[in-house]
Order: sequence, then C-alpha cells, then structure tokens
Amino acid sequence: MQNNIEQFILVCLDSSLDHLVDHLEQFRRLISCVQHFNDANSCMDYITNIKNETVLLIISVEHTQIIPFVYHIQQIYSIYIFNFNQCEKISEETLNYRKVRGHFDTIDKLVKQIAYDKKWIASNLLTINSFPACTLGSYDMSDHINNNNIQEATFMYSQILRNIFVNETYKDIDKNEMIEFFRQQYNENETELEKINKFDREYTTERAIYWYTIDGFLYRTINKALRTQNILILYQLRYFIKDLHLELKKYHSKQSSNLSKETLIVYRGIGLPNNEFEKLKQGHLISFSEFLSTSKNRELAEIYVQRGFDDMQSILFEIELNYTIQSSTPFADISEQSQFDLEEEILLSMGSVFRIQSLTLTSDNNWNIKLMQTSDEDQQLKLLYQWLDQAIFRVNHLYTKLSSLMLFIYDYDKAEFFLRKVVSQPGFNQDIETISATSSIFGEIYFHQKKYENAVMLYQKTIELFEQHPDKSVPSTIQRCYTGLSEIYLEKEQYMKGMNETKSLV
Repeated sequence: MQNNIEQFILVCLDSSLDHLVDHLEQFRRLISCVQHFNDANSCMDYITNIKNETVLLIISVEHTQIIPFVYHIQQIYSIYIFNFNQCEKISEETLNYRKVRGHFDTIDKLVKQIAYDKKWIASNLLTINSFPACTLGSYDMSDHINNNNIQEATFMYSQILRNIFVNETYKDIDKNEMIEFFRQQYNENETELEKINKFDREYTTERAIYWYTIDGFLYRTINKALRTQNILILYQLRYFIKDLHLELKKYHSKQSSNLSKETLIVYRGIGLPNNEFEKLKQGHLISFSEFLSTSKNRELAEIYVQRGFDDMQSILFEIELNYTIQSSTPFADISEQSQFDLEEEILLSMGSVFRIQSLTLTSDNNWNIKLMQTSDEDQQLKLLYQWLDQAIFRVNHLYTKLSSLMLFIYDYDKAEFFLRKVVSQPGFNQDIETISATSSIFGEIYFHQKKYENAVMLYQKTIELFEQHPDKSVPSTIQRCYTGLSEIYLEKEQYMKGMNETKSLV
C-alpha cells in the first residue's frame, strides 16, 4: 500500500521469515498493512514511529524475551506468539502479560484469534468529543484567532464536513476519482482489489448501506479518516459519504412513519481510556465523529463492555433516539441492508450529538451512561453552529468551505491546498464572490504564517473588490479583513495605521 489508510497494522517478527511468508494473503484478508522484520530493534523502531494506527504484533517463539520490554508500548494492542513446531516451551510468566493473547501452533488458530480481536478492537475505536456547557456562550466573530476555535471546530468537525459534502452535487468523475484512489492504495492486496472492482461494476446509491457494512475498504477507511480528521482522505470519499447519509435519511423517514413509538432505546458498549473518560465526565454534550453503530440488543452491546483493563473504563451507552424531533443527523435500522442482519443494528450518520443525562457506576464496576439525542433546535448547539457557519461557509464553493474549515483549526497547509484548487477552477476570474473569499482566506493564512506583506496585499484586495461591487459584499469577510490589517499593523508597531483599521470596523 502507498500509505496505510486503515486503522490496523499487523507486524511480524520472525528471525527466518519462513514461517509466515506463505500466509501473507491470509493475513491481508484481515489487515491490509502487513510488515515483516527479522530483527527486533528494527521492528521496535518501526512500531514506535507509528502515530495513528493500532498494532497487532506476531512474534516467533525465539523472540519472546523482548515481551517485558515492549508490552507497554502504546501502539501495541495485542501480542501473538507463534510456535508452529512446538520446539520451545513458553513460560507462564510470558503468557501472563496482559497484551499476550496466547501461543499458536497452527496458522488457522492464529488467524481466527486475530480476526476475533480485530473485531473487538474495532468496536472500541470511537472518537468521543465532550463539550462543557459553560463554554457554550456568546461567540465573537471578530476574534478569528481565538484559541478556543479548535475546541468548537473539533466538537462539530464531522457534522460540518457532512453538511459540506451532502450539499454538493457530484458527477461520475467524482465516483471514478474515489475508485482510482482505492485502487492505488490497495494495489498490493488482491482481496480488496477484487472488492473494489466489484464495487465499480455493481454499485448504486441504493446499495450504499450494504457496501458500508462489508468489512472492507470503505468501512475501514471512512471511520479511520473520521477518527483522525484526515481531510484529504475524506475529500476523496465525499461521493460515498453523501450517498450513505442520504440513504440513512431515506430509511429514517420510511421507518418513522411505520412505528407505534416515538422513541427508541439503543446501546453501544466500549472500553474508554481513563484520561478520555475523565474528559467525558466533565462534558454536558458529546459528539461522535464516526458513523455510529448501535444495537437494539442490550446483551449484544454488553459483550464489548466486559473486557476492561486497568487503564480503561468499561462503558455501556444507553441512547434515547427520537423519530419526531428535527435533526440533521438521521438514524435507521439497517438490519435488512446489512451483511450482519442478526445484530439488530441502528446506524447513525456521522457527527451525531447527544446530551449526557446521567452516569452510573454499576455493581460490576462498569459505567452506564444515558444519552439523549439533541435536536437542531437545541439552543446551545444552534448558537455554536451559527457561529461556525459564519466563520466557515463564506461562499457556496466546496474548496473554499474546506479551506475555511482547515484555517479554523490552524491547518494552514491544507487550507492553502484547497484554495489552490479553487484558483485552478474554470471561470474563477469571473466570480467576484469566490475571488474575494479566496483572497481573504489567503490573507488569513499569510497572517498566521507571519508573511505580513502578502497578507496586507490580499486583505486590501478583498476590501477593494467589495468597494467596487457593493452588491457582492459580505460584512463578516470585510470585518475579518479590517481586523487582520489592524492586528498586522499593531504587530509591526505601526500604531496609527492599526488604529485607523480598527476605526474602519465601526
């Protein structure tokens, strides 16, 4: 693979490499990224440089002496000892390390255990963003470099992206671009390439939910990209994200008209690291970045609660959904469309937001957390979203919106990347609204990069464009330009100029 766009990496440490090389294709059916090492130091160097992925480590029996030195490495989730020839005895002390899942004398046993663990780990890979009510106050649009921006934008990131992607119109070229992206990423994985080719031949919008539930390139890539806020990959998936959201919306509408009850209780069990749990306890609102899978079956959800570790809290979310409230985040029972029809699955679109009702510690030391679905009319959320909307949706153009979002979370390189896509569009020079929005965003990028001369030039260009075309003027953009000019002059100790720009704001 070019880059690992999935969550898992399977790392094999074997002095000879002979034991596992014949089974690579079996492993790649489970995990696309498989790395081999015959040297322990090189293996550990590779693992410790991993940032966002989860490592499953297979080691040959002759390397078990390294376990006491590596089991604490955060990136490693599970360790598997293979002993195909049963030539050496493995001590009980080694097998008792928390991350050691056992020793295996056949490839089938090893693959089966990895498949089970991968499914369990994946169920716990949720990005939960909490938001204390006290910070949901009034927002000042002139304060475009407020240090709290990233907290608000992170909390609403998936919802903002979803709204950007869903409100765009796509063509076959967008679908083909996504498929080609996957082919390049999985060019060494025959199993996934077969799935991609089948998707290319057979996919229709009506089958979006079915394709999402297949354990393959779409499901693995979308949710990792949402967890890590990888905008470049999410941009490649925009065509499918829109289809999946709209299919959930369609089934939500159908199902809501056929139900006798307005509310539905669903469950989701996870293990949450202690530090993340402490943040969650301080929050009044929480958002989930991913498409959120839940179940009507409490016992099924509890399976994923029962394997807590000392550094994790076992949590069962009990979520009250309401078919009658106005919400831009649809949910639907996808049992009939899913590959796994026995799981009684209710799937929510990306960016779902809930209000915490209660946290209760149960007798078996698990946490039961009751959540209630929020409405689009929730006053705190409405205020927050209106503020973000003014900051980000400056003009009705996909690339400009994405650039504004990147600027808002201080990712200037990606903000510039999307702006350059705007400039390269046919007809750009004839669209005053887009030119002015692009110039002002470029100005803000250069301001943050301390390229003040460039920033001043672009801020002034934006103001002049609006003066020449007052019918196209956008007050919030003009305000940002004058604020930026004022801050630049004050930074350069040109106080009179700074005061003059401040007066222009009045």
